[in-house]
This record gives sequence, structure tokens and C-alpha cells, in this order.
Amino acid sequence: MAATLILWLSKHFSHALPSPLADTTPRSLNYAYGNLELARKDMEAAKGFYTEARRILEKDTPLHLLLAACYYKIATLAEREGDQDGAL
Repeated sequence: MAATLILWLSKHFSHALPSPLADTTPRSLNYAYGNLELARKDMEAAKGFYTEARRILEKDTPLHLLLAACYYKIATLAEREGDQDGAL
């Protein structure tokens, strides 16, 4: 019974709550690649991806939550480099 209900709900309401993994727009991919490069400790590449995601978000969707995340990540990288003014 529960499996049938879950199958029915996922079939009829899957569009209402899209999966974050299904978002393959350039803004999301650039942010994801930034996270990947940050995990690899390549700060310059990560900053480049976050900056590109920020540029796209500012142009297309200036009120998106991912934009705030980009600003945070870029500021975190600036602080790691010792640029406190750039982090603000």
C-alpha cells in the first residue's frame, strides 16, 4: 500500500518539487564545478567557476538563493588568500 502511494505521488507531483540534482543550468553547473575544484584545493579554478555562476545569476535571476551562496564562497576564498577587504 505504501509503495503504491509513493509511486502515485512521485508520478503526479514530481514536477512540484524538482530535485536539485536535476538542475543542469549553467549557473548550477558552474557552482557545482566550483565546489569540485574547491574540494580538489584548486582555489583559482573554484573562484573562476563561482564568479561565472555569479555573473549568470546576476543577469538571469538576481534573487536566486544560489547567488548568495556564490557571494559567500567567493568571499571565503578571498579570506583564505588573506584578502580581508575582498572578503567583505
